[in-house]
Amino acid sequence: MKVININEINKISNAQIIDIREKKEVQINKIDGSKNIPMTGLILNPNMFLDKETTYYLYCNTGARSYKTCQFLDGLGYNVVDLSGGISNYKNNEIL
Repeated sequence: MKVININEINKISNAQIIDIREKKEVQINKIDGSKNIPMTGLILNPNMFLDKETTYYLYCNTGARSYKTCQFLDGLGYNVVDLSGGISNYKNNEIL
């Protein structure tokens, strides 16, 4: 399993980004272009949402849930990368 800082995601083109937080958390903030698949659903039915040929970048609020989820999915053979630090540490790199 690979881990990168969440702020590195802006350097990856066409990244398949998955926000594993609950829907109410996503309403507060999210990474543009990310897809919301709550952690429970992803763990219970990974083959419904993922394929083993694609690399997915997962994040949550602080990084704890995404790390555990990536460990689990990696063990099943999925290509997953944990976005360390979570959305609470994300900087969208816009010039203000």
